[in-house]
Amino acid sequence: MRVTHQTASASVINNMRRQSGQILKTQETIASGKRINRSSDDPRGMARILDMRQLLSTLNQYQRNTTQGELRIDTLETTLAAVDDFVAKARGIVAHANQNTDMQAALAGEVAKIREQVIQLANNRLGDTYLFAGHNTDTAPFLDDGTYTGDGGSYHIRVGQTSEMVLQVDGNTVFKDTEDIFLILENLQTALESSDSVQIQNQAAPLARIQEHLQAVRADIGGNKDQLEVSGNYLDKFILNMETYLADLEEADLTEAVLALQFQNTVYEAALVAAADLIQPSLLQFLR
Repeated sequence: MRVTHQTASASVINNMRRQSGQILKTQETIASGKRINRSSDDPRGMARILDMRQLLSTLNQYQRNTTQGELRIDTLETTLAAVDDFVAKARGIVAHANQNTDMQAALAGEVAKIREQVIQLANNRLGDTYLFAGHNTDTAPFLDDGTYTGDGGSYHIRVGQTSEMVLQVDGNTVFKDTEDIFLILENLQTALESSDSVQIQNQAAPLARIQEHLQAVRADIGGNKDQLEVSGNYLDKFILNMETYLADLEEADLTEAVLALQFQNTVYEAALVAAADLIQPSLLQFLR
């Protein structure tokens, strides 16, 4: 089969275009630092990369959930610790009042302030969310008279594909179940105002039970925090492993890419020389 100058020239030009395309692709690899920049580069590889990115997105969401859960637990613990301190102070007032009957009116004012503070703590928020309101997170769960308006709903966070944790502490259970803390403080205030020593002393046992209950709730919350820390540490390691795997799958070996570019440039320059040698005789023939 006879190969004309036109056919040979077309073949050379096509080869040069192909070499130029390879150079551009390698330059893009070096510039982006990625081995695969589009699906056509490696369809199977791109599919695996997309799957890994989706998995990492899910894992990062679990990690954010864990962080938010830890913040919620810290806020709950701080809030209940403050309530516990106020209950301890009220118990101290009971003991002090029996020994200093002339100070009972002043102590009644202290108890009134304690009750106000406990109401405020029971209506504490994390951001715009009321901690003890159940699902009614945009409404204060306790009225000034101690009435509970929450619904007792649970706050769940997902920390894994099949793992959920309940972090909601039911306000009614915390503040009114074992003993109604607001009622007991109100009874103590009334007894102090009327200097009723019997009723003052009668509030000692309920206050003790309230404090025991608060400490039990705080212990449960501490257990949840430990579980979240374990989940968070596991997610940290898992995410790091997945990011490393994705980097190995996606990122280019820049040293190898630079060497490939140098080789491709050499081949391209050689093709230019060959093209010049081929095209020059055909041009002379045309001029003749």
